Amino acid sequence: MTVAASIQGAVGFGANLLAAPLVALVDPELVPGPLLAGAIVLTVLMTIREPEGANLRELGWAYAGRLPGTLLGAIVLVSVPEDRLQLFFGLLILAAVAITASGLHLEPRAPTLAGAGVLSGFMATAVSIGGPPIALLYQHRPGGILRGTLARYLAIGSTISLLTLIAFGQFGVDDAVASLAVIPGVMIGFGASRYMTAHLDRGHTRTAVLVLSAVAAATALAKSVL
Repeated sequence: MTVAASIQGAVGFGANLLAAPLVALVDPELVPGPLLAGAIVLTVLMTIREPEGANLRELGWAYAGRLPGTLLGAIVLVSVPEDRLQLFFGLLILAAVAITASGLHLEPRAPTLAGAGVLSGFMATAVSIGGPPIALLYQHRPGGILRGTLARYLAIGSTISLLTLIAFGQFGVDDAVASLAVIPGVMIGFGASRYMTAHLDRGHTRTAVLVLSAVAAATALAKSVL
């Protein structure tokens, strides 16, 4: 959690992508509820530290897309084999990384934000990888704005997910207590990320977003064939 939180604190996303597989090996009961609780703590801390994120109007478009995307992801999740979803999204993210690396610049406007929100909600629900679509839209913005925007977006998204688990009886008192196991790593990683942001903000933030998005794609592809 320390390593994962430090990377998300510096880049803006990626903590659950990196932590979930390893945390599940240590204790499966920590996934997904306690890990989501840790993610909420991390994104709230990031929101406080990075006050320059996108305004609520911009994020409103992203969430207008995320809600139907989440519903669609839930429907697909129960009807399509998980390995096929992992393969599809892995290829989709790689294509997005390749397009953006080629120089095509998509501005975060209402249509693109709504579209990224749909894709983010779809992917977060189906394969637990929802950060890259929004991150790729903001990759050309200064590091503080990128991190602040993703922190606000992911904080609300993680809260919705956790409330959904509570509503379906999948997060109770025991899970809340278990969440305390991941909080120290989150706090230490968040503190360490301050030193990483100083380096990334010298012109390396976009590269970090592309690399981490590619890692997300590779992870999805690996899951589809293993």
